[in-house]
Amino acid sequence: MKSSWQRIGKIFEVSPELNNGGSHSAVPFAVPLGHDAYRVYFSTRDPENRSHTSSFDYSLSERRIIDMSEELLFGPGERGHFDDCGVTMSGCISEENKYYYMGWSLPKTVPFSNEIGLAELDGNSRFRRSSNRPVIGKCEKEPLSFGYPWVLKTDSQYMMWYDTILSWPGNSTDDYEFVLRAAVSQNGVSWEKIYDVEFPFLPGERAIARPCIEYENGIFRMWASIDKYGKYSLCYAESKDGFLWQRCEFNWSGHETPGEWESDEQAYPFVFKSGTDRFMLYNGNSYGRTGIGLAVELR
Repeated sequence: MKSSWQRIGKIFEVSPELNNGGSHSAVPFAVPLGHDAYRVYFSTRDPENRSHTSSFDYSLSERRIIDMSEELLFGPGERGHFDDCGVTMSGCISEENKYYYMGWSLPKTVPFSNEIGLAELDGNSRFRRSSNRPVIGKCEKEPLSFGYPWVLKTDSQYMMWYDTILSWPGNSTDDYEFVLRAAVSQNGVSWEKIYDVEFPFLPGERAIARPCIEYENGIFRMWASIDKYGKYSLCYAESKDGFLWQRCEFNWSGHETPGEWESDEQAYPFVFKSGTDRFMLYNGNSYGRTGIGLAVELR
C-alpha cells in the first residue's frame, strides 16, 4: 500500500516575540477542540536553544489560525534533572490527560541526551510534570539517548514507539544512528521495553525520528521522519503487530513544487483524521525553524 499526499501549504511560523527572540515550531501535534477546530502544540526554542511548548488553535474548515497562546506552556526542568535543557512534546492520549515528551540534557562528551517524560494539563491549560523522573529511562540495553515518543491505546494495552541511539562515535551529530524501538504498558505510566523491533533502512538512511502511528483494519500504519545523507524526508511503513515493519511508498502529488520553507527537508509528521479525510501536520527545513505545513491524503 502507498500513502500519497497533496500539500495545502504552510500554516504557521513562530514569532520571535513568543519566546523572547527564540525560534522554531517543531514536532507539531493536534488535539480536537470541536467544530472542526484543533489545538496544535509545538516545540519552540529560546535564545539559549532550550525547547519549550506552546500552541495555537486552528480551524481546519476555514484554513486559518483562530487563537494563539500568548505564553509558553511547558519548559525545562530543574537543574540536574533529565529535562533541564529543554522539553519536546511529541504525542498524547488527550482523553486521559497523558502528554508524552522527551527531556533534553547536554552532557560534555556527546551532543545531547534524551529520556522520555510524562506531563498533564492543569486547570489553566498549562502543563505540569507527572513525575520528576522519566517514564522511559536509561537501562543496560539502552544506556544513551532516546526520544520522540508516540503512544497509542489499543483494546488490550498502551503501545509506545520511540527512537534510540546505539552509539556515539564522537561528539558530533554527523555520524549517529537512531533505530526504532517500542514499549508496552497496562496503564500508560509503567512501561516494558520491547527490543525486537525491525524497521528496515534503505541505502543512505541512518536514522528514524518522530514516528506517528495509527491502527486501522488490523494494520498499524506509520509515518515518520527518515534521515538520508543528513537531510530529513518523510516515509511510510505498515505492520501487522507494530514491531515488524515493512516499508511502503510515500509520495507527494506529482505536479507540486515544494515551497522554499520546505525545499530541503520535510520532518516530524503528525497524521490525524477529520471527518472522512486524513490530514498531516509537518515541519520543513532545519528541524522546524521554517514553520508548520498542512497536507491532505489523496484517496
